[in-house]
Amino acid sequence: MITVSTQLNLRVLITIAFLLLSFKLYSQVEGIVVNKETKEPIPYANIWMADEEIGTTSDTSGRFKLTGNHNGKLLIISAIGFENRNALIDSQSIFVYLEPKIYPISEVQITPRLYHEFVDGEFRRSQVYNYNCASGPLMYARYFPCKDIYGNNPFIKSIKIATYSKMDVKINLRIFNVSDNGQPGDDLLTDNYFVSIRKGRRTSSINLSDEIEIPFPGTGVFIAIEFLIIEENKYILMNSRNIETNKIEENFNKITAYMPFLGVIESNDPERSWMYGQGRWRNRDGMFTALPPNKQPTRNYAIEITLEN
Repeated sequence: MITVSTQLNLRVLITIAFLLLSFKLYSQVEGIVVNKETKEPIPYANIWMADEEIGTTSDTSGRFKLTGNHNGKLLIISAIGFENRNALIDSQSIFVYLEPKIYPISEVQITPRLYHEFVDGEFRRSQVYNYNCASGPLMYARYFPCKDIYGNNPFIKSIKIATYSKMDVKINLRIFNVSDNGQPGDDLLTDNYFVSIRKGRRTSSINLSDEIEIPFPGTGVFIAIEFLIIEENKYILMNSRNIETNKIEENFNKITAYMPFLGVIESNDPERSWMYGQGRWRNRDGMFTALPPNKQPTRNYAIEITLEN
């Protein structure tokens, strides 16, 4: 015979089991990013939780995972060659379909002239005094305005960046035109352009002219480094100093970062550095230091471009 006490215990057990099952179901979101036209997976898509410091990158099969209960929140997904998409998390398994982007092709007139090169943002490795890394799928960008000295229809020949990495990793190079509001606009590359970064403090040169031709737009360009949130780039930083006690404590704080660090230099050009995070672009002028605005030095990411005609 089942007593009242037994029935109550059964109800409690069922309730607990239901809560545990619900927690398990809602503690992780799994998804896949897919090309809407071809139905093929999209690797290395940039995925952010709107207005939060939570994000990831889709893997080579287009799949991604986010831990925690995010039901009802908004995802912002971007990938080179596709229109950006917002997706509501309304289940534990979601499909995100991205629309391929149509790129207008501008007419380029070629006229004979003597060969010239122009360098903008030039720096030496000794000028790099600090490095910034990423804990999510960030993009760091530097703006290069068009100058009269560039002449007609110059092409981007190469890009140089200063990095520091704990191991060999890879990044995605992004090149954007300038939107009407002065922020990074449309991609000038139509596909991912992965760059291998070697371990240590390096100055890496990325030669584009042998593979692609990118005319320099009259409004300028943004050269961006996109960090990939993949296992190969993952590194655990150990912050052993307890800020409250100012004492060294073993394994006090572990910070997950994704290599590489991108160099920062002092510069005479304000408002050139931008950051993409939480699904939006923000200008980083004055964000590298806690000094008051009137005492802040101008600093930029260590990114240099060489143009050729």
